[in-house]
Amino acid sequence: MNLRDREKWPLKWFFIILFLLWLAFVLASYFLVQNAYLQPVLEGLRESDGWLSFQLSPTSIGRTALDLLTVFWISFAALGVGRWLLGRFFTFTLSALEELLFGLGLGFGVLGILVLVLGLAGFISRPVLLLLVAGLTILTGRSNLRFISTLPRPRPSRLIALFLVVSLLLALTVALLPPTSWDGLFYHLTGPKLFLEQGRIVSGLDIPHLSFPSLFEMLYLLALGIRGGAAAVLLHFVFALMLMGLVYISAKELLGVKNAWSAVIFLLTIPMIFILAGWAYNDLALAFYEVAALYALLKWRQHRPAYDAEEQSLSGNGESNESAPEPAIPSNSWLILSGIMLGLAMGLKYTSVVALISLAALIGWWYRKKLKQAFRPLLLFLGMAILVSSPWFIKNLIFTGNPVYPFVFGGEYWDEFRSAAYSEGGTGIAFDPDSCTEYSPDFLVGQHPTGCDIDPVSLGTRLLLLPYDITLGIRDASQDGPIGPLLLIFLPLLLIYGVFKKRPGRPSALGGLLFFALTQYAFWIIGVTGSAALWQSRLLLPAMIALCPAMSWLLEDLAHLDHPRFSLQRQLYLVIGLVLLAGLVIQTINWLPQQPWGILVGDESEEENLQRRLTSHFEAMEFINTETPEDAVVAFLWEPRSYYCQRDCRPDSILDEFGHLQYQYGDAQNIAKAMQDRGISHVLVFEKGLDFVLEANSPSDDPLEEPPVLVDLRQNYLVPITTIGDELYTLYRLKDNP
Repeated sequence: MNLRDREKWPLKWFFIILFLLWLAFVLASYFLVQNAYLQPVLEGLRESDGWLSFQLSPTSIGRTALDLLTVFWISFAALGVGRWLLGRFFTFTLSALEELLFGLGLGFGVLGILVLVLGLAGFISRPVLLLLVAGLTILTGRSNLRFISTLPRPRPSRLIALFLVVSLLLALTVALLPPTSWDGLFYHLTGPKLFLEQGRIVSGLDIPHLSFPSLFEMLYLLALGIRGGAAAVLLHFVFALMLMGLVYISAKELLGVKNAWSAVIFLLTIPMIFILAGWAYNDLALAFYEVAALYALLKWRQHRPAYDAEEQSLSGNGESNESAPEPAIPSNSWLILSGIMLGLAMGLKYTSVVALISLAALIGWWYRKKLKQAFRPLLLFLGMAILVSSPWFIKNLIFTGNPVYPFVFGGEYWDEFRSAAYSEGGTGIAFDPDSCTEYSPDFLVGQHPTGCDIDPVSLGTRLLLLPYDITLGIRDASQDGPIGPLLLIFLPLLLIYGVFKKRPGRPSALGGLLFFALTQYAFWIIGVTGSAALWQSRLLLPAMIALCPAMSWLLEDLAHLDHPRFSLQRQLYLVIGLVLLAGLVIQTINWLPQQPWGILVGDESEEENLQRRLTSHFEAMEFINTETPEDAVVAFLWEPRSYYCQRDCRPDSILDEFGHLQYQYGDAQNIAKAMQDRGISHVLVFEKGLDFVLEANSPSDDPLEEPPVLVDLRQNYLVPITTIGDELYTLYRLKDNP
């Protein structure tokens, strides 16, 4: 160590000690909160008796095998289609892992759009869907088998492999259960189920989320039509595996990380990944397509600097040189592929517009000194994204008259009341709840406060604490699972490397990854300042995925801070190992109460499993299915989940149905008449959901009283039939001629 290095070490020790104190604080805070969350689960485990016993059933094992084979078959067909497109229309050379991941991504996108076309044409049935997958398998199967047989098999260390296998098996067994996730029962699976029953994709359903971009709902429809609910959920699980591959190649190909498995390790320390992998959501697919679009764009950028430099040298000081040969323009295949991946992301959620803005801004930044030259790549990139995503907007335009229904232009079933109820304006962290002007509790139940004042000092403090609050899960509106402590631990290092420290040899792609994550976070901040409904950590999942390879490179680069007596890099490896081990323990504790082995080996029927996991909700659905007439039309109040209802059930999509009825019709008699005019025969009230709304709208700690109009409706126009689940649900019959 030379004299100059010795002089720098006192300052380095100061920052290292600060960082270690920060590390200890974050770990202690995170695991204290996790311990509080786990206490009810542990108490439930202690009270359980005899649930580890089971008997093997060949029928159940065969059913599980069929679910797995169905998803493998669909994925195999998707890979074949995607690889054919890559080989037919693109002029670049891909590594085997790139071909696998982008082939799957493209193929799933094509399958989703094909199912959409079949659905709009009225050809949705099990034979047609089987024929679709079988035909694609026959056309591409031989080439696919050859490709799969030659795939490289990156080998992690034994400890990483063991953790990977155990964690994925825990998540897989949950994914194989009958679906119970909230949004899955609300619309991700409900829409496909209704379309299958109709034999076509239909409009006129008062579930606004079914008009959101629906690429993954089409894949769910395909799996439901061929096999069933468990197979549908497994498709989302597949994208967890694809995300692992994506962060691996991002670290290896973009950043040159020697041990690219470290990027996968960072991904595995995000518990949300394993939770979402067992749910019928679309967030893992959204994260994959957005980050895949970023990856492709950064790969395209890797070819541009040489071309730009050559072009500049040929033209001298910006003047034309007619005698000089034109430089060879590198292929735009990566740019086109990036636009396609982004277009597929836009086919999943409206929120993907943030990725569009982020990636377009990156292109603009790269050409900031020659803005005129940015026009062509921007046009090509945006054109491909819009073209690929256009089927969903065209469908909405035809069905509702609004390409982005229900936003901006409104449409059927949508008005100012519902718009305000959905956005929950005035509930974000920017507003002082004590200053809000509340709506009258006997009128707009389901509506939210307005006229709130902004406290700049309080807002500034909350913004600074946001990363900490996200990590601990404070105020998370959806409780989709923790994000783990490592993102917060590495935040100071990411800021130093991203903003201040420009080390020699730093890969250019690192800035793109950090910019993408920062843009996602900035838009999320804008959302949560205005509405509590947007406080959902899974909305930041694309940013978290992009940061995994960045943290992997940073961890490797920290070797330059090694001291003969201390290695910060080695200490961080120990911390990562601790987080992985603790995460596995927490995952196991949360896995045990679900008892997936029962249904997988045949000791428990599907109905028994749903009864145990959904309790009173499944009881309510079963009562409706068996004890109401086949032509019954059941309106749900404060209950958005209707997947297991086999009657014409009309869910309360955004928990505003009663408030909206009161807004439209005023009193109980007119509400009852309006219900009858809509053909409604029964009303199911989710009492716990009502209590939640009354408590959420209360200006104090005490919940609001039940609105007089609702009391009048219950007493004079609804006939109680039964209460279910210790009065959690009440089923009524609507009186004739109210």
